[in-house]
Amino acid sequence: MTAGRTSRWRPRIAAIIAVLLIVLALLLSGLRVLVTYAPDFRAEAERILSEALEQPLTLGGLRAEWYGRHPRLILEDVALLGEEGEGPLRLDELEVSIGLLRSIRSRQISPIEITARGLGVTVERLDNGLIKLQGWGVLPVAAGDGDDFEDLAAEPPLLPARVQLRDAELTFIDHMRNERHVLGPVNFRFESSRQQYLIAGAMGLPAGFGDYARFLLEWEGGTADGSGQLYLDLGNIDLAAFHDWLPEGVAVPPMAGKFGGELWASLERGRIRSIHGDVALDDWRIDRDQALLFERMATRFSWEAEGAGWLLSLSELELVSPAGRWPYTAARVGFGTDDEGLTRLAIAADYLRLEDVWRVLTRVPQLPAEVRERLRDFDAEGELKEVRSIVDWREGRIQHYEVTAAFTGLGLEPVDTIPGAEGLSGSLVARRSGGYMQLDAQDGALHFPKLFRDALPFDRLDGQLYWWVRPGERWQAEAPQLSIVSPDGEARSRVRIFAERGQAPFLDIRSHTRNANAANGSRYFPVGVMHPNLVEWLDQAIQAGTVTHSDVLVLVRSISFPMGRGKGLLTSARRLRTAA
Repeated sequence: MTAGRTSRWRPRIAAIIAVLLIVLALLLSGLRVLVTYAPDFRAEAERILSEALEQPLTLGGLRAEWYGRHPRLILEDVALLGEEGEGPLRLDELEVSIGLLRSIRSRQISPIEITARGLGVTVERLDNGLIKLQGWGVLPVAAGDGDDFEDLAAEPPLLPARVQLRDAELTFIDHMRNERHVLGPVNFRFESSRQQYLIAGAMGLPAGFGDYARFLLEWEGGTADGSGQLYLDLGNIDLAAFHDWLPEGVAVPPMAGKFGGELWASLERGRIRSIHGDVALDDWRIDRDQALLFERMATRFSWEAEGAGWLLSLSELELVSPAGRWPYTAARVGFGTDDEGLTRLAIAADYLRLEDVWRVLTRVPQLPAEVRERLRDFDAEGELKEVRSIVDWREGRIQHYEVTAAFTGLGLEPVDTIPGAEGLSGSLVARRSGGYMQLDAQDGALHFPKLFRDALPFDRLDGQLYWWVRPGERWQAEAPQLSIVSPDGEARSRVRIFAERGQAPFLDIRSHTRNANAANGSRYFPVGVMHPNLVEWLDQAIQAGTVTHSDVLVLVRSISFPMGRGKGLLTSARRLRTAA
């Protein structure tokens, strides 16, 4: 905004308050006598105000009264006439209360309270982005250009200690979107005393935006170095409609849903330091064009800024997703970046349904694309309890992770060399350097797509699994004792697999089976590391029967199959009841 335009705008703003009070100077000489005859000054007030505002103004009436020790001037049916063919800016009633002693001491009109009733305002956003106030003209700022108010902030117009707006209505005509919205009724209150401020308001929202909004702000000090408290009460706010009105460049995902609730915020040096409240979000989507994530989310929450991050705590969390209703739970989420550029996401929760969590995480834009893509590949399902997890990354690459949880009905798709599973139950501790899993599962299956032809079903699976990883150097996995009961028999196994950098994995498998169904034996052949001729022969050789006992020992590097002399050891001992 140019200096010339700012200098022309400031007197007109000040005139709204100061010029209206010129008539009251007459009251100070005649006091109560002249108050009685205030209507006689209506024509003079119209003339003075019209000249000061450089636009025609009419008053339907003018009266005065005493308000305690203070005189009060009341202007009725105020109309600021606009350009030809335009509707005026109208005001049912404007009350101005004068601080008598303050005015005498300062030798100028000193208003202590201004109350406006029934204000009707029409605001237009023109095709070029400028804002126009009907009955006033084009405002000196373009839409979204907040820097244009810097000069006004440096020299703000003098306001009385109390300003109130009652039963106002704002009509907004947006020529850029070809839309028309009505905001109201609007009630507003402003109070100030020695750098202590109170601003409160309540308003009905336009159709399609929500039901209502109420707020209360208490502030002490300057804009840059002050502090205060903010209260918000929002009714059924439409997030998609709200997003459409955000200024360009604001990095907020185009979420969709209906939001409502009460919030209390602590403000310090112009920034939000903490928020807590009770909120609900219905029909939520991170992106309005994507699938529905939750039909309802409601919780009592607390959010606090911590350095370059934040901490969010949720209690009495109610979640309803397309997959069903969650049990009530509690959760904590932390996010932050340290001075060395390491970013951490930490999540703790009493209960999580993985299908729902996965749908959210794969759509969070703050997560690196590498992480989101890997999450999609695993396509997890199941329920987690007592979850504690941490993920650290720098420049889009994972540096560390740690997860602990109890799980039921866990399912993961196989990815690369990582096997998959379904129907697992037990507990888990996983880190980038290794982990531990206790299994106690029923009615599931294991997937080793690079080793076995099909999934390996089980009726019951018990045991422990350990693994260790030195990234870029060595990894090792060991199951010292696995007990499996399947539709095709029973087995007890010990499995150990390890590999050095640049080498194929070495397999150490020792297994004892009982009452195995030979007809389905091909399902359990590790065809991924067997010679095709051997696989074909076994498929044709064993057609039916029962293996009452079987012991298998495999000691080999996987790349050595089919084994030549000195490259590995495969031993099998079986006792057949019947065979075909």
